[in-house]
Amino acid sequence: MNQKRHYMQRRVIDPLVALLKQGLSPRKLAQTVAVGVGLSLCPFVGTTTITCTGAAFAFRLNLAAIQVVNYAVFPLQLILMLPFIQVGIWLFGADPLPFGQAEFYALLESSPWEVVSRLWQYLLMGVAVWAISLLPLIWGLFHLLLPIFRRVAAARATVKAE
Repeated sequence: MNQKRHYMQRRVIDPLVALLKQGLSPRKLAQTVAVGVGLSLCPFVGTTTITCTGAAFAFRLNLAAIQVVNYAVFPLQLILMLPFIQVGIWLFGADPLPFGQAEFYALLESSPWEVVSRLWQYLLMGVAVWAISLLPLIWGLFHLLLPIFRRVAAARATVKAE
């Protein structure tokens, strides 16, 4: 667990704090992280780098920060793929997946493109559920992260002033 914490500290937290030190406002960083997390959870693997880059340019977000978030969220994207699909199956009244959870993740690990080719209709249902949840997720994350980033920036300013 300590090794995972060290990895997250080095690869995610430290780069985001460095951006605060370089003058990125807490508000802009909270927007960037919230949008990055939201877009990175899309159950269609292989699309998030492009969508995060597009969002960074469209909304004038920090490209480096959004990509750090995108890569950090990748494991969560894989974990949430099946729940998004299952909610989509329920929401649209579709037939259940033709195999179980273990087989789904084994297929995803061995051949992600086979998942796309065999299950594209299910993936589209998962993408629809993700899209429905996207704006509330981004809004909630932004309002959760903004006070945290403000406290970090204020603490850094206090240390710098001393």
